[in-house]
Amino acid sequence: MRLYAESGRFDVIWAHSTYSDQVKRLKDEFPEILFVVVGSGNEGLGGNQYWVYKRVHEAGYLLGALAGHMTESDVLGAVGTFPADDVNDEINAFFAGARAVNPEVAGNTAFIESWYDPAKASEFTAAKIATGADVIFQLASNFRPCEEAKILCFGNFADQNSFSPSTVLSSAVARWDPDIRWIVDEWWAYKTEGAPYDGNTEMRWFSMAEGGSDIAPYHGLADRTPDAVKAAIDALRASIMDGSFVVPLDVSTPKS
Repeated sequence: MRLYAESGRFDVIWAHSTYSDQVKRLKDEFPEILFVVVGSGNEGLGGNQYWVYKRVHEAGYLLGALAGHMTESDVLGAVGTFPADDVNDEINAFFAGARAVNPEVAGNTAFIESWYDPAKASEFTAAKIATGADVIFQLASNFRPCEEAKILCFGNFADQNSFSPSTVLSSAVARWDPDIRWIVDEWWAYKTEGAPYDGNTEMRWFSMAEGGSDIAPYHGLADRTPDAVKAAIDALRASIMDGSFVVPLDVSTPKS
C-alpha cells in the first residue's frame, strides 16, 4: 500500500480484506487517497478509510428454504471457512430458511479454520454426508464429495455452478455494484467538489433489495427442482425485495 501511495498514481487503494491496521498507519500521511478495507475483522477509522461490508445472509436464507424443500433425509450440512461475523450470518440464515419450510430439518455445521484448504474442505464435507446430509451449503469451495455422493450443494459469494454443474443447484451471490458505485461517488465528490472524505466507522452493507446480493440461476439442474418449489422461492425472494419479509440477522457461531 505504501508503494502504491508514494507512486502518486492512485486515487483509490482497495485493500480487499482485513487491512485497517495497515491503513491506520498510512491514511493521515496520504489524506488525498481513498482507502478501502473489506469485511469482518476491520476497524472503522472514518476519514479517508471506507469500510465495505458484505452480507449475503438474505441469499443464504433463500438457499436454505430451497434446501428445506429439496432434502429427503431432513439433514443439511454447512461447511464454513472461519466462524466470522460475515460467515456465521449466512449459515444461520441458511438453516433458518430451511426450518421455516421444513421444521424437521437438522443442521450440521463445521469450519475448516482456513480461507482455502481443499483437502480439509473435502474431509469435512464428506463427514457431513456420512452423517446423513443430502444437501450441503459449501462455503469452502470443494464440491468433489457432493459429486461422489451424487447429492446437491450450494456455492457461495459467486455463481459456482461451473465448478460442479452436476451438483451446484444455486449459489449465494455477492453483488459488488452498489459498493463500487458508493466508493466511486465518494471519490468523485472529493475530486470535483472538494467534499471531504467521510468514511464510515460502522459496518455498511447493501441489502438484496439494494442490489448487494442475490441467488444464482439453477442452470442445468432446473429440471430437478419442482415447479412448485421454484415458485415458492420466487415468492419468498419477492417478499425480501419489497421489504414485506425481513431475513433475521444472526451472527452467533452456528451450532450443529
